Amino acid sequence: MSAKSKNFKKYRGTFILLGLVLVLVASYIWLLPLIQANKKVEDENKGENLEAVQLVNVDQYSITHMLINNKEQVIELEYSPAKGTNSDGSEYDTYLWFLKQPEGYDDLDQLMMRGVATNVSNLVSTKIIDKEPKDLSTYGLHDPMSTIVTLTTGEKITIKVGDKAPLTTARYVQVGDDPTVYTIKSYTAGKIIPKINELRTTGIVSFASTEVNEISMGRDGEKLFSATRNADDIWVLDYPIPADSNTETVGTLIESLVTLFKQSFVERDPTDLSKYNLVEPYYEFELGTIKGEKKQIYLGREDKTDNSFYARFDDSKEVFKVPNATLTYIDKPLTEIMQLFTYIVNYKKVDKLTVKVKGEPDQVSIIQADAADSSKDVFYFNGKEANMKDSEGHQVWRLYYQGIIGTLMSSVDTQAQPKGEPEITYIFEQNDEAGTVTMEFIPMDDGQNYWCMKNGEYTGMIVNRRQFYGKSGLMEKYQTLADHINAANK
Repeated sequence: MSAKSKNFKKYRGTFILLGLVLVLVASYIWLLPLIQANKKVEDENKGENLEAVQLVNVDQYSITHMLINNKEQVIELEYSPAKGTNSDGSEYDTYLWFLKQPEGYDDLDQLMMRGVATNVSNLVSTKIIDKEPKDLSTYGLHDPMSTIVTLTTGEKITIKVGDKAPLTTARYVQVGDDPTVYTIKSYTAGKIIPKINELRTTGIVSFASTEVNEISMGRDGEKLFSATRNADDIWVLDYPIPADSNTETVGTLIESLVTLFKQSFVERDPTDLSKYNLVEPYYEFELGTIKGEKKQIYLGREDKTDNSFYARFDDSKEVFKVPNATLTYIDKPLTEIMQLFTYIVNYKKVDKLTVKVKGEPDQVSIIQADAADSSKDVFYFNGKEANMKDSEGHQVWRLYYQGIIGTLMSSVDTQAQPKGEPEITYIFEQNDEAGTVTMEFIPMDDGQNYWCMKNGEYTGMIVNRRQFYGKSGLMEKYQTLADHINAANK
């Protein structure tokens, strides 16, 4: 073995150790910037960021005037005394923000306007960029956006906002006479120099659904229905026919309209509403309240790219977008909005019920209802007691009565002119203010449907033959009742 080989073996461990040291040193040098950056983040999280300079620190309520130039328009806001109204109608003194310019916006949100003052009053930088800038155009501060606030003392504070800083979510700013260029968060910059639409309320309806007592709806240029809420809190249709409505469905529709909001602002003064299908809207709604307030909502073309409808409200031509997520009921057929029962009344309000079916003997029920205890009710059918129960414990006369008041309409035809004699008649002799109510069903020429009449007047309702002659229909329930009575009297 040569002398060189012996020497290498002798110092091999030293060489390996030296190599490891060099690797560790190189790793440290490479990681040092990351360690320092992490240390800076930790310091910032501890509130020790030396570049977080307090640029403005005033009481937000000392700001009485704001002049905002966002390079699209100038917005002037003034904080002035006003009267507020308590829930009992009494007034109290307060201060509110008012828009001085531009004109024509009456829907600004107090919280959004107050938010400008809040963000200005406690403005903190994220970084010091340049204490002696030579060229402000580098930062977009040669022609900046600006907000000038006036305090109760008369002092004015000017905040200039420039370009977005590269690779960050920050913008360059200068405050007052200080030449130093700082950065602030882009979010904060947007709050202190908003656009006018960002100060507007997104709400459409100012009243609660519980205040609504009138609703009408049109679809594809045709009036679909109108309804009013009566003293019993029940929604009753007055168009296309007088009828009870499906109160739950109407209530859900009203709630979806009252909670509707402006998803985005599209065009303030459009010259062509037809491109949004808002000249002849697809859907038209009008809500009325117990206080006499009215709100019209028009929906045009649907934009499926963001799940919205183009919309406008009242007499305004301004076009917005509203989300379609809550408008699930606007394509419901009329039969789902109406109460489908042709006539429904509690049997306790009926003393005598006569059912006439052409070619069949009359079905006459006498009802002796106990107002306090339904278990003591007594029923007679064609002169015989009818209080028996079926094998499942159901009182068969009650099932028969449910079949009568459960007669459902299948469609609406307000233009029809019924002719002919009724094939089926229900006569309710009631013990309330309604008196005697007669429901007649006149067969149509198609042999499958009947025109529905109430007290001699056409109701606009069409009833299918299955309601009388189909499974679980009137005649099947009549036969079941008759069989039980015959069995009980053998």
